[in-house]
Amino acid sequence: MEAMAKNKGHFKDLTIENHTIRVKHCQRHYIFGLLLDDQPMIIITFLHEKMDLMKRLKGRLE
Repeated sequence: MEAMAKNKGHFKDLTIENHTIRVKHCQRHYIFGLLLDDQPMIIITFLHEKMDLMKRLKGRLE
């Protein structure tokens, strides 16, 4: 997670409802972090790969 926050390693950036979200797949889970201007990344959730990821993530952003 530290590498992900420091822009190192393998991850993907998504834009969802005007939020920039960084996503990393780790074993059977996805880690989602919220990127904010000039602030550290905030981990918003860890979700299992079998869950409805987008539905749960949008619920966290509301």
